[in-house]
Amino acid sequence: MIPDRAFEVVGAGMNLRAIPLRDAWARRELRLVVRASRELSGTGRLMLDHLRVAERDSILPQRTQR
Repeated sequence: MIPDRAFEVVGAGMNLRAIPLRDAWARRELRLVVRASRELSGTGRLMLDHLRVAERDSILPQRTQR
């Protein structure tokens, strides 16, 4: 299993095929953890801000209840 972008870079040259995992067991919840957002680099702060906006605007998949 590799990220989509990594597959795009190496997949074709290695004659590989991508098969998306759609089963419930394949879903993952990722977390971005920082000690203090004010201590992030400029790039890190941009990513954090982007993810917050994406979650707010429902661009990211909704969390599932456990």
